[in-house]
Amino acid sequence: MTNIEALTASVGYPFTKQEVELACINRGIAPDADYSAPSRAFDLAKADLYLVAYNKPNISEGGFSVTQSEKQSFLKLRKSIFRKYGIEDTFAPDSEPEISSCKPW
Repeated sequence: MTNIEALTASVGYPFTKQEVELACINRGIAPDADYSAPSRAFDLAKADLYLVAYNKPNISEGGFSVTQSEKQSFLKLRKSIFRKYGIEDTFAPDSEPEISSCKPW
């Protein structure tokens, strides 16, 4: 199994080969090299793919569908990987926006 195949299988989302290759290259992983075991670089490439999946439009095809509410889990998974390595995730805020005050009319 190659790194591309391992990332695609571990995220479980229909990415293009180029998207997975880019995630590998950006994290210093040889895309077509044999997968050996999870590593920091592999986990961070996976986190990058979660962000790609989150930013894609909602899809529904061939028995596979992803809605906006399900996409929130992608950000949670990404955040957990970043937290594991002590990295601040600048793309996923720590909390949902809140209304702190409201002026009644």
